[in-house]
Amino acid sequence: MQLTKKQKLILWMGLLVVYGFAGFIQSQFLLSPDDLWLTQLAGIVLKGGNYVSNFFETTPPMAIFIYTPEILLEKMFFVPRIFGLLLYTFFCATALLFISYVLIKKILLTSQENLLVVMVLALSIMFLVLPAEAFSQREHFFLMLTTPYFLLLTCRLENKKINIALALFVGILGAIGFLIKPFFIVIFILLEVYAVLIFHAQHKEKKAYFRPEMLCVLIVLLGYLTVIAVFFNAYLSTIVPITLRFYYESFRATWFDSLVQVPVISCFSSYLIYFACYKNNPLKKLSLICVLVLTGDLIVYFIQNIPWYYHILPAFSISIFFNIFMLVLYIKHNHPHSILLNFGVGLFLFILPVYCLLVMFILEASQKKGYQSLICFLHKTEFHQPVYILSAYPSSFISAVSHAGAYHRGSFEFLLWMRNYTNLAFLNMLTHRQKKDANYLAGLVARDLTHQQPKLIFVDTYCGLLINGTKICVEYLHFLKKNKRFLLAWKQYHFLMSMKKNGSYQFDVYARNDAFPAVFPIVSPSCSVFSACNIKSHSTAFCSVNKMTVDPNRK
Repeated sequence: MQLTKKQKLILWMGLLVVYGFAGFIQSQFLLSPDDLWLTQLAGIVLKGGNYVSNFFETTPPMAIFIYTPEILLEKMFFVPRIFGLLLYTFFCATALLFISYVLIKKILLTSQENLLVVMVLALSIMFLVLPAEAFSQREHFFLMLTTPYFLLLTCRLENKKINIALALFVGILGAIGFLIKPFFIVIFILLEVYAVLIFHAQHKEKKAYFRPEMLCVLIVLLGYLTVIAVFFNAYLSTIVPITLRFYYESFRATWFDSLVQVPVISCFSSYLIYFACYKNNPLKKLSLICVLVLTGDLIVYFIQNIPWYYHILPAFSISIFFNIFMLVLYIKHNHPHSILLNFGVGLFLFILPVYCLLVMFILEASQKKGYQSLICFLHKTEFHQPVYILSAYPSSFISAVSHAGAYHRGSFEFLLWMRNYTNLAFLNMLTHRQKKDANYLAGLVARDLTHQQPKLIFVDTYCGLLINGTKICVEYLHFLKKNKRFLLAWKQYHFLMSMKKNGSYQFDVYARNDAFPAVFPIVSPSCSVFSACNIKSHSTAFCSVNKMTVDPNRK
């Protein structure tokens, strides 16, 4: 299949627009704190660090391994972490887009050059634009790494000849993607069960069942499990049990809340267009594979039952990709001259996704603007210095720290076991085992303060709004001070000031007793420095030398 000069021009111009738009979007967002946290852990693991001994992270090692190339990129070319992570992700997207292009060419007929251009551009949107706030997230890498795998499976079902080296490479990439999170293996199983059923129906030889790429996934899986058992045993013996007792119980939403998210609702349009266009669909096998992947992604989303955007990203993305090329096929084979009808179908398929992305862009751009004063403050006072946060909620604080050139060296991204501490009923029902876990984890926080000696500690004082309208906060220090090691470590700190930006953050800031006066060119942290940053960033953030009001229910 050869593209004409006009088609090549459209393809390259389209890719240029997509890459430029993706770069613009990321310039307006704070990079996800999860990405930066896992990248930091990748650096620790490369130095010989391990779970529990150096950090406490709920995701398995593969979620850390995928970020190690960025660390090597940092060391080789001396690039800042945020720029390095963006560069690494764009490179991965480009490489995997090229592999996908090669496989799509094999799937399509020689007369479908226009559809090839559409599908490649749709994939580029899927890899670079749709991730938005989830750019460089684990689900983003899963999406990119496994897309060539399901395209290759489509080639197999259509009896296309595939180079063995390409099949092995796609298999290794797919294995990495499927193993980033344990849930993702569900999608691999779903695809392989379908493949076995089809091969059996086609009366193929038994060797057809054992494809090189499938064997690669199984071999990598076995090797990966061995590596975890030998080198990361603490993940199985300590992290997993505590995670099961605290993490999902505190984050899990209702089924209804997970279902009524805009990206989830938009995914169901793919099922409608699949059945509506089935009769005249020339790409039945690819379409069915897309629907199976979408179904698997939705199953994974509902297993986790936490309605965060990056959890639904794989399903949302494959739905958009599928809807784009199915819309083109629908127009071509059903109503090529009915402009009004085609516009209506397109509006039905894409109005919700566009609305979702637009709202997300506005909120995330506003979030970055809201953090500018804090970023400026940290850059002036803590450049290349360690800082720490006490919060039970994933926040953009770690992103702000990275943008400022400071660093967070704690064992936790957030204090996951305290997530439900706003719920008095939950506190009263804590088991003896959970109380021991909480005391053990508080001891790890004390270890951080003793060994890392952060210059500033930011204690989250944001109060969530409950259903009955009552504001309630988590008083982290009240609970952490029950641990003797933490109480001893905390004596090295004193209250310095409070800072607040409505809708973004609210912190009480504590300084280490021996940290000041600061060494030139770093200035001592104070409300005057924060106020100067406020003026510079045109922000309305607030700073005070008095503590913020705490939850009256805890007094």
